[in-house]
Amino acid sequence: VEGADLDDLDAIVVLAGGLTEVGGVPKWVEGRLNTALKMHDQTGSVILCTGAGTPHKAPILLPNGHVLHESTVCAQYLIDRGVSPENIIK
Repeated sequence: VEGADLDDLDAIVVLAGGLTEVGGVPKWVEGRLNTALKMHDQTGSVILCTGAGTPHKAPILLPNGHVLHESTVCAQYLIDRGVSPENIIK
């Protein structure tokens, strides 16, 4: 973020990178999200959270049987740290 020209930023894109075994954010994704949070604080730009899963691991299922998507976990991480849901696209 330091030294970057953020004046003409349309959106901040965060690539997910998996989930922990209990459905949390791995450290490497946490770093990406924290950088996006700093950029959002500086610019007010929307944050696009990507990620659904991988074919290499079974998905984590919610009690209702739906898949817990990486993008949902990333969005919740940002919301828990003060980003308005209206500023998040997933």
